Amino acid sequence: MVAEGAIPYALADSTELSGLAVPFKSNTLNVEVDGAAAALVQRAVKPIDKRAAVQSDCTGSRGTATRTSLTNCRTCK
Repeated sequence: MVAEGAIPYALADSTELSGLAVPFKSNTLNVEVDGAAAALVQRAVKPIDKRAAVQSDCTGSRGTATRTSLTNCRTCK
């Protein structure tokens, strides 16, 4: 199992993506999965709304944008 890709980013004091991205590649993991046992396990990771904590000092338009993004993520399928 490996994760590889690139994460786009915005420059400082901007909300527009710069067109640039930081590449990443994780270490490679070799795993054996018992599919039948795995199928019996409920979601191991809590939904994003239970994992995301917006700091109290995240206010104004950035705070609104952050909370709206989290709400939109909950409704994506």
